[in-house]
Amino acid sequence: MDINQTNSVVQAKPYVLIIDEINRANLPAVLGELIYALEYRGESVESMYAINGNASLMLPPNLYIIGTMNTADRSVGHIDYAIRRRFAFVEVLPDESVITDKIAQKLFGEVKNLFIKDGSGKTTLAPDFNWQDVMLGHSYFLGTLADLELKLEYEIKPLLREYIKDGILLESASVIVENLKIVKVPSAPPAGTPSPAGTVAPPARTPLPAGTPPPAGTPSPAGTPPPAGTAPASPATAAATTAATTTAAATTDNTPPYNHVN
Repeated sequence: MDINQTNSVVQAKPYVLIIDEINRANLPAVLGELIYALEYRGESVESMYAINGNASLMLPPNLYIIGTMNTADRSVGHIDYAIRRRFAFVEVLPDESVITDKIAQKLFGEVKNLFIKDGSGKTTLAPDFNWQDVMLGHSYFLGTLADLELKLEYEIKPLLREYIKDGILLESASVIVENLKIVKVPSAPPAGTPSPAGTVAPPARTPLPAGTPPPAGTPSPAGTPPPAGTAPASPATAAATTAATTTAAATTDNTPPYNHVN
């Protein structure tokens, strides 16, 4: 064996053990003697049980244990200090920034106001509780509008009612909880949509500066005099124009102009 390989430090592949709702588990049954080994990571400890005559137990440094728990559960008190000192605790508080929908943001703000003091110092949270421990998480407010409506009626409101029943929220919160609802923001109507009276407002016209001739093809209002320098058409000229128009219309038809007069 190459001596350089034996002296080199080989980084072991990391492994992660996740225990969800660790505060609900029977930790002596789940962890067993691992509870003892957690305090001496990388060192060999003696176990009560031997495997192939070897009673030593060691927690390798590449094994990571993550336990999740909800502090709103009363069973969190079942984790004693001996277990707590073997773990580092990281708080994951409700994060409003992950809620992108405006309607969900508004509902989240209304629920949040039940737990946090407003500008006047008032709150509906009982003084024995901290809002960080009982505030509803942001996952309740994620998803589509249909998901939000279902969560409000069958998850958010029932949980808040239980909070009031258990004394976490004061009785004054009852009216606020029952009045929680989804407020849909009306969208702007598309262009050309009739008004409530059934009429469509005509598009606004920009007035032309004085002396500017109208665009080509724009009919002049009745009674408007011709532009300056334009001679009025004589009756003969008007008749000739009418005859030429009639002749052109007749010659473009497939029917011969039998009664055409030159």
